[in-house]
This record gives sequence, C-alpha cells and structure tokens, in this order.
Amino acid sequence: MQRYCLDFSHSLHPYCFAFGRRKPVSVLLRQFRLSLFSLLLASLAAHDALARVPLESFASRPWMGQPQISPNGRHIAVPLAGRGGDTVAIYDVDAPPGTKIKGITLISKSFVEWVRWANDERLLVALTIRGAMRRFGRINDISLSYMIAVDRNGTNRTELFANRIRFPQNFDLAEIVDDLPDDPGAILMDARDSTGRDNLYRVDVYTGKVDEIARGSFDTYRWLTDAQGVPRARWDLHDRRQLIEIYLRNGDTEDWNKVVEFGTRDFPPFNFVGFADDPRTAIVASRQTSDRYGLFEYDIATRTLGKPLFQHPTVDVGDPVGGPLYDPVTAKLVGVYFVEDTWHRHYFEPELAGTNQRIEALRPDSAVIKTNSWSRDRKRIVVYTSGPKDPGSYFLYDTDKAGLTPIGSARRDIPASELGEMRPYKYAARDGTQIPAYLTTPPGALARNLPLIVMPHGGPEVRDYVQYDHWVQMLANRGYAVFQPNFRGSGGYGKAFAEAGYRQWGRLMQDDISDGV
Repeated sequence: MQRYCLDFSHSLHPYCFAFGRRKPVSVLLRQFRLSLFSLLLASLAAHDALARVPLESFASRPWMGQPQISPNGRHIAVPLAGRGGDTVAIYDVDAPPGTKIKGITLISKSFVEWVRWANDERLLVALTIRGAMRRFGRINDISLSYMIAVDRNGTNRTELFANRIRFPQNFDLAEIVDDLPDDPGAILMDARDSTGRDNLYRVDVYTGKVDEIARGSFDTYRWLTDAQGVPRARWDLHDRRQLIEIYLRNGDTEDWNKVVEFGTRDFPPFNFVGFADDPRTAIVASRQTSDRYGLFEYDIATRTLGKPLFQHPTVDVGDPVGGPLYDPVTAKLVGVYFVEDTWHRHYFEPELAGTNQRIEALRPDSAVIKTNSWSRDRKRIVVYTSGPKDPGSYFLYDTDKAGLTPIGSARRDIPASELGEMRPYKYAARDGTQIPAYLTTPPGALARNLPLIVMPHGGPEVRDYVQYDHWVQMLANRGYAVFQPNFRGSGGYGKAFAEAGYRQWGRLMQDDISDGV
C-alpha cells in the first residue's frame, strides 16, 4: 500500500489516503475528487436551509456592466446582460422622466465586456463570443473577443481588425492602448500580424482602417504611450526563460532600448505606469527609495528616478493593488489610488479632491468607490460603489446638484439584507507579528459558535481587502463565517512583508493562517 497526501489551500491539514498498485492513480484521484465533491455538497446542503439567495444569483454574470458618460455629458451608455445576447442602453441625461430609453441590439449570443465613447456620437463596444473545445481530455477556451464601433443610434457598425487574413493569430482584439483624446476619430490598439509580431496600430473608428505605427517583437505583449499618443514603452515576455523585459525609447524615431528585466515570478524594481505632460518624463511605480511601492517621476534620457509624486506610509501604491488615476477625457495624471483595508483615492488637483470628498460623504458605508467616467467639463460623473453588502451600484453625480442619482445595480437580485458583515482586524501571530485579516459573518446570525471556512488568497503576493466577494457572500448566506488572512508573503504591505514568506509555503505562512484561526 502507498500513502498519498493532498494539501488544500482552504484546509489546515492535508487529506491523506492509501491505495494499492492495482488501480491507476488517475482512477483513484477521480474517485477521490468525486468523494470530496460529495462531502462539499453534503456540507452545503446541511446549511441550505439557511440560504435565502439562490446559488445562481451569486454565480451568474452581473445584470448591468459599467456605464460610461459621453464627453459632452449628455448621454450614458449602459451594457445590459440578456439571455439571447447583451444590449447597450443609451440614456439621455437631460430627457424628461418617462422618456423611452434607446437600446442597441448586438450580435446574438455575444457578451458585452465594456463600452466606451470614442466621441460624443460614436461608441466602442468590446464583445466576446464564448467557445470551448475538448482536446486530449481537457476543455480549452476558444472564446473570441473583438471590438465594434457604432453610432449612438445603433447605425453604421464597423468591426475593427476585421481582416482575419492579415490578423489571423488574435483571439483577443478588445483592448485599447490609447484613446487619443486629441484625435476623436481614432484609437490605438495592438495586434499580432500574420508573422506573429505584436505591433501597434492606429485604428479609424468610422471605417475600421488600420495603419501600423510601431513594430514590436514576437514576444511583445504590452504597449504604453505618452500624453501625445506616441508609443514609448513596451513589454516582452520570454516564456522559456521566464523573463520579462521592458523597452523604452526617447522619441518616436529612436531605437528601443532595454531598461529593466525581471523574472515572471518577481516584482520589478520599478514599472512604467504612464507619462507626464512632458514626454521626456515617465511615471513609474518604484521601491528604490523605500520598502513600499510609490509613484515617482523618471527621466527617460538619464534613466534616473526623479521627485516622488505619492508614497503611502504603510501600503504599496502599485502592485498588487494601487496606481495612477488618469482623466478619462484628457488621459492626464490627476491622482493615485491605494488600498488600506478599503479603497482610497487621492487627487492632486484641489477641485477633484473636493468633488471626491463630497461623493464619499454621500456613500459613507461603501468600501470601494470608483469614478467610471466623467464629462469633459467634469460636472457629471459616473460613480461605482461596492462593499460586502453592495454587489455593485452605479450612480450619476452632478456637481451642480451635489447629489447621487441611481443608474442601476450590477446584481439586482441580491438584497443587502442577505449579505454578511465583513470586518477588518489585526491579530498577533505566534512570534508577535501583526497580521491583517478579515472576517465575514452570516447575515442576522449571532457571531458565536459558527462553522468557519478559511479562505486564503492565491498569489501568494496578492492580498484581500474589504469588498464584495461572491464566493465569501455565498458561503455567508448559507450560515458560514469566512476568514481571510493576509499572511506573510502577501503583497501590498511592502517588500519585507512579502519576502518574509519566501520559502515558507506550508511553514511560516501556514502558521500565520493557523494562528488566525
């Protein structure tokens, strides 16, 4: 007989079993998975009497996607999920109550990933057609994502990168590199050509015409442009060597030069996140002056770090959460966001800082407040809020009225009363180190003698924070308390905290989890 143990991230102890040599391992593992799945279903069934929200409500796609307001502030485009295919509703903000809402019907059985305004009259819609294929006993995702441009009234549809002969190796053509604020008739997108090179293209949003403006390599996977729309940085991934290289150039005609390389499992010493108004100055997230990532200016010519723009005393502003905030109309840097236990936004401009304070005062219980889009004059702002008891809500903030008008809820079939409270706290590990953690308790239950599920995050150099989590809330709705520790090795708390988990998987990292329990 042989003894095997499987260790699960949600379990404090490994599950061990024994078997002889007659049955193949694959058969026994399949039997084990079925037994484990049966135990899980039985456990959930035991608490199903407490559940008042169907499982499908937690597992389904959000009913409403992220609304976007037009640059002139007159119309809001809202993606809406449907059984036969998604639609995009167009709201006239100034129309009287009861006015019929216009809708754009899209391709049958297509899913809307997002919508954006190219200009006041033209919409960009990212679509995905789901697909899967079984090969060698595995299910492979063969979904296709692409983008269309359409007038606000639903006419003049154009598919971007429609030439499949010229661009045959692209399963995801739904990413915008630059909105080109000074050129409302075009955007910048990257795609692989017929040879496999990833290049940058200017795409006409009316005709779909594509013009190459920069050539990448066979390993390129990401581009970054400056405030004028000139490509300045690119990322190359070498799979075999597990290495990422960042290339930079001083001007639009100069050669690309490698400025940094790092392993795919490492966080870089600094990473480019944008550019200042002066194209000679980049903005980077760096740990070179501190244990934590902050945002700094970076001189492209001398390749030296410049003045700090923002650095938080206890958490990273950068990987794995946090970074720059840009004006959605002009693409200029206007602030930063970071996460302590909840999301925070810090704006550099006093006008935006004041607006942000007024919005937060209207939603004091929201753990996450994001600005989805705003009008060119910044008087009308689409706001997204969420939290443990809010699966996602959208509002229109009008600076003249200083109030929030509801647009809709991402999950209208999950009432707040059926969601659990999520509380942050710190506890002392066995060596005295303070570990941040979060505990969610079932709605309406006395927080005593509850069955507990431990849900450590993945990564490990990522982190949990106060937010709406459909896994957590599904379990809480069925009577479980859910514990989420940010054990040593987690990201977001500085380099030393992350490195304390190096080579400690199943040891110090596991001790931190056990001590929290």
